[in-house]
Amino acid sequence: MQNSFLMGAALVIISALFYALQPLFATGLYQLGWIPLSVLVLRFGCSMILMGGYLVLTRRQIRKHFDIRALLFGFCMAGSALGYYVAGQRIGFSLAVMLLFAFPVGVTLFFAFRARRMPSPLKLAALALSVCGTYWVVGGGPVTLDGLGVAAGLAAACCYGTAMVITDGRHVQDPWVDVFWVSVGAVAILGIALIVQGVDFPIGLHSLGLGAGLAFSATIMATGLLIAGIAKIGASDAATLALFEAFFAALFSVMFLGDPASIGLLGGGLLILLGAGLLTRSARA
Repeated sequence: MQNSFLMGAALVIISALFYALQPLFATGLYQLGWIPLSVLVLRFGCSMILMGGYLVLTRRQIRKHFDIRALLFGFCMAGSALGYYVAGQRIGFSLAVMLLFAFPVGVTLFFAFRARRMPSPLKLAALALSVCGTYWVVGGGPVTLDGLGVAAGLAAACCYGTAMVITDGRHVQDPWVDVFWVSVGAVAILGIALIVQGVDFPIGLHSLGLGAGLAFSATIMATGLLIAGIAKIGASDAATLALFEAFFAALFSVMFLGDPASIGLLGGGLLILLGAGLLTRSARA
């Protein structure tokens, strides 16, 4: 059981690393004139096309392994992304990130109420350390208190948490088929938002290359590994470990985007790492 937990934890942490690559590709698209909504449509649209082609070439049984929960996962991820960007524009992305990454608290409380039993002290300590570490990594920034912005940030967290709860406890036959259906669900929701907003696509070879990279890293690999990890360790523990995304994103911003390093990056990263260690001890116990 311990080996299974370690494998699942590793899958979730590597998934967080792939999710954290998203700003690197998105920044390039923003410089080409894309906006967040069009970037999201490009990301999930490329993922749907790439995964569809891969599954057909490898003769995977796409319809046979269809699970409605994978489609719902896509709906939730699209809703989370939309809520996050609305919140970022109205209350600042620093506060939006803090609200979004509160989702592990909601997931943990949901399972505690469902089981009518509090999590172990080690799990609670792991969650507290990871959340505090995430907030330390994110740091401060310009914040505007706006009711709609705060509601959008909380809605983003709820959607993210719901996506993980939906995936908990189910047998995953083929995580790559799930990724395809997740992408289909996300494109369906984002496509509606795109039509309502009337957003244009500044299509070009450079933007398509960035879109393919974004789809492969932050959608295909990240989502596939996350789904496989949740199947091994459950959504509650996976949600806590998913907070590594904030640390990896900040680290990549320093390494590749020229952001200044800070004590929060080191201190927050250490707290997140300690939280993961406590979670492993909890599983061993």
